[in-house]
Amino acid sequence: MTPANKHRVLVVCEHIGTSNQLRVGLRGLGIEHVFTPANMSGISKLTERKFTHVFFDLGRMEPETLSFARKILEIDAEVTLIAVATEPRVDQIFRLLQVGARGCLVVPFSNAALEQVFNQATTNVRISEAVFQSKNRNVPLAEGVINSLDRLASAMANVRNTAATAGALPQLLAEFRKTTATAFNHCEDSEDKLREVIIDTCVSRASGKARRLRKIRDFLQEQRDRTVKKKQRESANS
Repeated sequence: MTPANKHRVLVVCEHIGTSNQLRVGLRGLGIEHVFTPANMSGISKLTERKFTHVFFDLGRMEPETLSFARKILEIDAEVTLIAVATEPRVDQIFRLLQVGARGCLVVPFSNAALEQVFNQATTNVRISEAVFQSKNRNVPLAEGVINSLDRLASAMANVRNTAATAGALPQLLAEFRKTTATAFNHCEDSEDKLREVIIDTCVSRASGKARRLRKIRDFLQEQRDRTVKKKQRESANS
């Protein structure tokens, strides 16, 4: 957990129960926080003081909600924006990510869940604009995972040659973990669909290259074919 005294949180929420739960949770984490029940009051607070994070009530995901989120980031582009929702849908969360939100806290929540969402949102890798522009967002998400893995693999291959490469490994490993977690958290349709695209990306990059890579390509293709056939059998028997 990042030192709590570095954070100042604004909570914009009209639901008393949720507000109270957030109050208790943030106090337990030792994080300074300010509450306001209305969106316009929240905008006013942002112009008066500097906040590192803003929790706001997702509600019914009306146009006004997205407008409020955009307004927050117009005032302070560096603020970490976290939605609070009872039953958020994937499309709602994705639209929030398009606007610039960094996470979503689902009500009811435990203090451990609050801390986890807070930390993930604070350190989360920003999703590339290519993801939002793509017809199938799994494609750029898979590319991001493979690119990060390539950087890590290259550094590991050279680790015996230079001390500088060895020093970069922890950061590259952390980057790979964050990139992978972000991809699977925001994949399209299902995690299995993203896995298929990752395999396709690996196969495509391995095509025409060295013998070792061709073996990996053939192995991945074989594994995928087996998985597809197994699912087809299961569907036929159900």
